[in-house]
Amino acid sequence: MAVDDRFSARLAEIARLLGCPVESFFGRDEDVFDVGATYELLSLWCTIRQPLVRQRILETIRRELGRDGAAPEAAE
Repeated sequence: MAVDDRFSARLAEIARLLGCPVESFFGRDEDVFDVGATYELLSLWCTIRQPLVRQRILETIRRELGRDGAAPEAAE
């Protein structure tokens, strides 16, 4: 598999997990994710080792967004 194919497949998987179209990564400046903030968020998430702490953080985010229900397993 060529590098471009692997890159495209990985990007499609990330977009699917985030629930957004791949095009979101290549939109106009105001439409593109804040890469710095996204990187920081993921880096901080990876430092959390306690499952209960991760669960509390997810619950807080869901409350802020007004979303109920269980998160996809990929988020944990």
